[in-house]
Amino acid sequence: AEYRGCSFCSGWQRVLLFNQACGPHIRLMPNETSSSLVQNFETLIRLSAERSGISSFLEQFNWNVERAMAAYMQDGGMLFSRLVHADKDQRSNMISQKSSTTRFENIKSGSVVVTPYGYGTVLRFRESTKTFEVKLAWGTVAFLNDHSVHERDWVQIKLLTGNRPALRFKIGINDTLYQIKSIIHEMRDIPIDQQTLVSQLRELKDDNLTLRQLKVPLPWNLLLVVSQTGFHWNPRKCGSHLVLCDKNMTVTKSSASDFETALGDKPLTRGRIYWEVRINKGSQIKIGVSREGVDLGKAFCDSIHGWGYYGEAGQLRHKSNSEGKVYGGRYGTNDVIGVLLDMEAGTLSFYKNRDALGVAFEDAELRKGPLFAAVACLNANDSYTLISPARIPS
Repeated sequence: AEYRGCSFCSGWQRVLLFNQACGPHIRLMPNETSSSLVQNFETLIRLSAERSGISSFLEQFNWNVERAMAAYMQDGGMLFSRLVHADKDQRSNMISQKSSTTRFENIKSGSVVVTPYGYGTVLRFRESTKTFEVKLAWGTVAFLNDHSVHERDWVQIKLLTGNRPALRFKIGINDTLYQIKSIIHEMRDIPIDQQTLVSQLRELKDDNLTLRQLKVPLPWNLLLVVSQTGFHWNPRKCGSHLVLCDKNMTVTKSSASDFETALGDKPLTRGRIYWEVRINKGSQIKIGVSREGVDLGKAFCDSIHGWGYYGEAGQLRHKSNSEGKVYGGRYGTNDVIGVLLDMEAGTLSFYKNRDALGVAFEDAELRKGPLFAAVACLNANDSYTLISPARIPS
């Protein structure tokens, strides 16, 4: 692996070069998880085999991706380079020699493994019959070939709500519940603290334990429940003429003055966060996000610390109280404005009555937390209500 500068993001990318004789390679971003790296590695091996014409040849010897990866790790990829340039007879000899060692050397005595009959512990490998002697969970000793003994297996996770397809990926038998949740976060951007995994109507609670330790039966089929945690307006972070009610969800301006700002009580630090604001009365209202140190006696988005969407003008506001890009049209009484902050991409988008208006701001500063939900209003009796948590419109 080597590191190269990226001309697109001015950052660094990790470039994994694989089998230069075949050509394929892949670029991995700095925040790649080990699981996604493995998935990309699997793709590379398949692509390499297909381009070199040895894919069907490997299948004749029951080579799966895991065995190919193990072989690659063991000899630095030299086996693949030799296979690409070898003739059929040479390939047969090389594969036969490698098949007899690679898989067996990786699974040691005492290793906990997955088998067709449940969990087991490897007692030893019988060289004469090329089989593993495995003690199964209920005490029986079984003799299994290498295709029946695995240290990694598929887990399938269905989501309780929504119509999104189930997640399916491979995990190690020693991966903890927290590691599984981290993979889900990478794949679906669901915060770890909002994930609850369920097996056979039983909540899995200890994130430091593995599925085996939590006595989850094979095959691994789990249910994911997502519990969003909402937030409120902060009574200590709002203008002096703003009155909070309805458990700090609704704000009403008591008298006319300059714009005044109210901030949410939950710092936004990572991921994608969505909430909505229902306009009870008024159109001189600005909705968006802000830093905590903004002047609450003014509109948050007039400064460098805020990004907002102004209802009266149908314009965006950032670092200005009078000028901004035309965006989304005007909004006012009875409209519902959705706000989607993506702190991974550094973008802020809005929805009007659940119709997407597109990306309003793309700014590296939006990746840096903490940020806070923010609304500013001008006139007496202007009123708005926070809707949080809220579901992102499909």
